[in-house]
Amino acid sequence: MAVYYLYVYAPSDFLGGLPDEVNAAAEGSAPFALVLLPGATPTLIAVEDDDAVFDEVDGTQALADSVSIGGTSHPAGTTINTAYDLINSGTGHRVTSFHLGGDGFQQGPVDGIVSTVELVPATPYQFDTERTSHQQANAYDDYVACFVAGTRLRTPRGWSAIEDLAPGDLVRTLDAGDQPLRWTGARIVAGTGAYAPVRIPAGWNGLKRDLLVSPQHRMLISGAGCELAMGTDSALVSARQLVKLGLARPAPCPRVAYHHIMFDSHQIVIAEGAPSESLLASDVTLSGFDRDAAEEVRALFPELSVDPMVAARPFLRGHEALLALR
Repeated sequence: MAVYYLYVYAPSDFLGGLPDEVNAAAEGSAPFALVLLPGATPTLIAVEDDDAVFDEVDGTQALADSVSIGGTSHPAGTTINTAYDLINSGTGHRVTSFHLGGDGFQQGPVDGIVSTVELVPATPYQFDTERTSHQQANAYDDYVACFVAGTRLRTPRGWSAIEDLAPGDLVRTLDAGDQPLRWTGARIVAGTGAYAPVRIPAGWNGLKRDLLVSPQHRMLISGAGCELAMGTDSALVSARQLVKLGLARPAPCPRVAYHHIMFDSHQIVIAEGAPSESLLASDVTLSGFDRDAAEEVRALFPELSVDPMVAARPFLRGHEALLALR
């Protein structure tokens, strides 16, 4: 099972709510208009599924974590099934409604929608086409999602979502035990081209769920391959190199929020069950990262200026990664 992240809006987020589902269609007739209320913000949910399609009447789709949508709490394991699509045929903008709980044959009020573009409050959105969302091949990756928000890190309190952490919070590290965070930050960028997220699949190197990171973000590997390639028992390999080796894949999207955490020194943390690096930031990247990684950090976090750090582990170059992971 893979985990997919979606931003969802509740009916209460819209002026006049959302159309009900009636006979597998949106109640009413086109054109439909949706207006997000001022101050409305989406909720990030994690959906566990055995395929990459967000569909109706699909018993494999369920919430991976508990969540509150529109003031109603839903536990992990709650089924989620789509209902209808509203489409602007001129722009291609599509929203898809869904029901929580049940078997996908529900009718009546929907529990929310997902959108292929970010919705701006107080902006009217027009849709001239309506259709059932059943068997439409609506891919999860079509919808706007904050791929890195929701990533869970090991802390003394258990698992904590990275976006919930703040300076001073303790996070468990591989080398130094529980350490306080010095800095946390996030940047929303276009999730295409050089900044397209990389999806590392569940099962690789202990991952409990799919992990999405920036291309230059590094994961810790260990074993005989590292000894052969580097003469050390463990080393850091970038997500970009994992893609080149066929161990991960790009997951481009319209927008992505990259969250980072930084300690007083470079550390190895546990992200979704796998060892991963904290941020080795700003000016220090010139001595610690390769040029591409340094440029990425500077572009995403230009305000950072820190004292030099020492990398927690050596970095694998392309040929070394091939040798260590073959």
